[in-house]
Order: sequence, then structure tokens, then C-alpha cells
Amino acid sequence: MIRSHRFRLVFSLGVAFCLVSLFVWATASAQGSPPEQVGQAPAAIEIQVSPPSLVLHTGVGGPNPAATLAVHITGATDWSAYAYYQDQDWYLSVLSEGDPGGGTIYAVAEVYDLAAGVYTQEIVVFAYNSDPYSHTEVRIPVTLIVGNVDVGVIPGPDGCPENLETVVIRMDDEDDDNANSASGWTGAIYQDGNTTLTFCRVDGSLFKRFTVPDRTTRQPGELDYAVLKLGDACPLGALGFSRYFDNEDSKNKNAHSGNIAPNQQDRNTRLEFCWFKGYIGGVAGQFAMDEFPVYPMSYGVCAPANFLAAIDTGSLHIDDEDDGNENRFDYGPGVLPPMQADIHLIISGSDNTDISLAQVYAPPPPPPVCGDQTFCLANPKTIDLTISLHRPANATQQISYTEIISNFADAVFEMSNGLHQIGQVTFFQNGRSDAKVKWIASQWPKAKPSGYHLPNAFLRMGDIWPDPPSDIDLLQERETAGYVLAHE
Repeated sequence: MIRSHRFRLVFSLGVAFCLVSLFVWATASAQGSPPEQVGQAPAAIEIQVSPPSLVLHTGVGGPNPAATLAVHITGATDWSAYAYYQDQDWYLSVLSEGDPGGGTIYAVAEVYDLAAGVYTQEIVVFAYNSDPYSHTEVRIPVTLIVGNVDVGVIPGPDGCPENLETVVIRMDDEDDDNANSASGWTGAIYQDGNTTLTFCRVDGSLFKRFTVPDRTTRQPGELDYAVLKLGDACPLGALGFSRYFDNEDSKNKNAHSGNIAPNQQDRNTRLEFCWFKGYIGGVAGQFAMDEFPVYPMSYGVCAPANFLAAIDTGSLHIDDEDDGNENRFDYGPGVLPPMQADIHLIISGSDNTDISLAQVYAPPPPPPVCGDQTFCLANPKTIDLTISLHRPANATQQISYTEIISNFADAVFEMSNGLHQIGQVTFFQNGRSDAKVKWIASQWPKAKPSGYHLPNAFLRMGDIWPDPPSDIDLLQERETAGYVLAHE
């Protein structure tokens, strides 16, 4: 039973009773014990790996390989390397190169348990002979440590709430024959002859690959979206890419506010994005989501016009510098050519830039108001009650009435699914004419329907409920009395 003892009970002539109811680049360092060598290899095959284990810090490093394993193999005709992981998907891989006599593995790994902050997996180096077949393998423990994964979302026209940092990036667009344009939903983005992008900094760990449960096929782009990167690394399941904007050369007035890192701006602008590819047939949980996180503002992301989660869609055309234009895209590790084509459904262009936008969340509207009324169904408030009692109540009787009102408060709370609560209940001993409840010695409980606000309308109760052949003593049947009072 749901309890809600949030009322205050007062006896006007007695005691007052109050009952208050990777794919990310990383750097590596050696750690731990030597790797375990397993398999059925004869002694002729040997694998030496340095370092014996890896610690990968997400978001640290640059365009170079995430971690380098020095591998020396003897006695084998061929070899390979692969990641040992739980979720077999396109954004995990180990890139390897070299020959059986020795080589180098470039290791790239994904972070799985973002909530825990650390996840351990393995990279396996596998060496073998074909005829006769023999093999051995070495498992290298990998510990992944998560960095800051903040991202920027596009707020609605009212901007970001006070508890979220506002990040603004103003780009000075082409001056001559400027062809900037916008259509549909663009949120707080402002565009005239220049483009002012506004973002709210939010926790990127709440954003995951978007899925539609039980769906086995998809049209290109309809589950994909991108957000501005504002942390050390992209969140779980996202791949990074950037767009370099060649802004106006003459009298350039680029400007920004807030912490825009890792994005960069001088006379030109580089925006870093985290791209989430849709998850076919996934289940919302650790690796995917089927609705966007709740924030106290309307917001959107960069997404194709056919994005399935869109409430509304829009687009921006940005007229970049005409002379000697150097616009370009750069792609993070793991963004293969087919994925680049999907990204260009969101952000595209050569000498100019086109961005598709989608509003993905709007807070529910506030409840309707009731004007000057003190109470109405559209805007419920705490209910206060006055009771005219036919006699003074001694200490024992006050305890009984108190328990009845407690049960009454529970009943009202339960009947309204928590929408209504009882405030202050006042018993006027020896009677009061304007009380809402007339409580006499013996009375069949009854009330005028919807009479709470009507003049001269009141509810009738009694200590005894006459119900021949056996009357009900409501001071003894206190739970019954409370629920009957709520019913009336």
C-alpha cells in the first residue's frame, strides 16, 4: 500500500497533532605480469611481445596508432592478431602488419563499461605453421581507462538552462554574394551573413547508438546521428570525425565563448564530432538507446532528414570562403569509406557546408492553470479540510480520529495515484457551521457530488454508521472510516 501521511491534524480545543506523512586513440604503458602463453604449439614456435600488458587512456594521443606492441615470432610461417571482446561489431578492431619474422601490431580498442570507468579485455597474437599444423597464441591484457566524454547538443530557441554550460561558436562566412540559408528546425542556431552555433554541454555517457527494437533492416542514415565533441574522447559506441571550415579571409570576425576544446578556432574553425551509427535490432541498455536523454530544455542533434527519432528536422547551408578554399573532412580511426558516406548524410559539402539537424527531445508542457480558483482538476493542490465535531474529544477519542484521518489521507493519495494530498485537517469540537464535514454521533456517510467549492455544501459523517441489523462503530473500524470518508 502506498502511504502518504503528509497532513497536519489540529484539534481546536485540544492538543494539536502533526502527522507528516576505442574506437578511440590511446596511449599505452606497461603494467602487470607477463602474458599467458597458451595453445598446442611445439617449442619451435615462440612469440615475444613487449610490453606484456597495456593501459589505454581514452582521448590521449593524436592521429598516430593508439598503442604499439613490439612482436617477435620465431618458428612460424604466418601470424595474426585480433581483439578479444564481447560485442562483435564494426567499430572494434586490431590493425596488424609485419611478417612472421617479427612485426608490429597497432592496437585500437573500444571502451565497454563506461559507468564503471574501466574495462579489461585482451589482444591476442596468434602464430601458426600450416604443414604440419601447429600454433600458439599469446594474450595481452588491456585495461581501458575512460576520460571526459562531454558532448554538445543544440538547444531550442530558449537556449541552455543555467545548470548547463553554453558553448557558442560564431563563424564569419563568405562576405561576397553570401548564400547562407536555413530551413525547418534550427534550435538556437542563428544565421544571417554569418553563422552562430550554440551548444549545451552535457554528459556524453548518456548518449548511445540509437536503436529500434526488433528492427532487422534500415535505410541509410535513419538511425545515425552526431553531436559536437567537447571532451577528451567520444562516448561509448561513437566514432570521431572533424570538419574544417575555411572562414572569411577579409576582416575576419570569428568568435567563441565557453570551453570549446577540442574544437579549434582562429581565422578558421575546426569542429570535432562524435558520430553514432545506428544499432539494428538492438535492445536499449548498456550499448544502445531507443530514446534520447531527458534535459530541462528542448534540444537537437545533427542527423539526416530521415532520422527516426526526429520530432522535427531542419538544415543549414553555410557559405564558406570562396578564395583558396581549404574546407575538408578528417576521419578518426575506424571510419571506413562506407561510414564516411553515411556521415555525409549528416554533414556534407566541398567549398561550402551543409548540415542536417533533428530536434530529438522536447520537455512536456507545463500543466494547465486554473485562473483564480484555489483548486481545480487541471492544477491540483493540497486539500485542507475542516470538520465540525459534535462533542469535545477526550485523549482516547482524539487518537481514534487521528488514525481515521491518516487512513483518509492514504486513500486520497492512492485514489489519485499520488496527484492529491491532504494538507491541514482541523476538528472544531462542539461544532462549527462553516466546516466542510459535519461529524455527528450517528450518520450514514454521504455528500453532495463535487460539492467541495459549493456554498452550504458539506459531507456528513458519524461516529456510528447505522446499518441495521448491526451498526458499524467507525471509531473502532478506523481504516473503514478513513476510506469511506475518502469515497464521499
